[in-house]
Amino acid sequence: MQTGPCCENFTLIQIDKTREVFDRLLINDHAPPEDMEEIIDPLNPAGIENVPVGTSRYAYRRKTDIRLFMDAINKHHAFEHPVQRFIDDWNRSSAEQKHLFTEDRLIRPSQYTGRFGEQIVNAELINTQNKRLPYLEDLTGKKGTTLNDLLNRFDR
Repeated sequence: MQTGPCCENFTLIQIDKTREVFDRLLINDHAPPEDMEEIIDPLNPAGIENVPVGTSRYAYRRKTDIRLFMDAINKHHAFEHPVQRFIDDWNRSSAEQKHLFTEDRLIRPSQYTGRFGEQIVNAELINTQNKRLPYLEDLTGKKGTTLNDLLNRFDR
């Protein structure tokens, strides 16, 4: 595996932001609850516009070394993972020399145990660009050379 410059010392730190809000009335005046169950978990609660309760809280979740995580992904996938391919392509491109990988993208890793006890390791690329993204024309009915030319223009 070749992580290259964009992920040499890349560490992902995940922080959860929690904000409590009021989003329903405790008791609906138009349909009063018949028992305690309906107060705790009503079927049709009377919703209100979200009202924040205090300030947001931030909690440290985990720190991930992307190089080690990509090694783990490559062990769990028979073929090259799309995120690994993207990183390798980025390292070979001229874009790598112009600005940082992390300026426009995030890598969202995930690791969990499947329902049969197997370890599932995955990653997803998140595009965080604020710039206007290119528009792809309608491809309906396009075939052959026309479709190929249209896709090549879009890629450029």
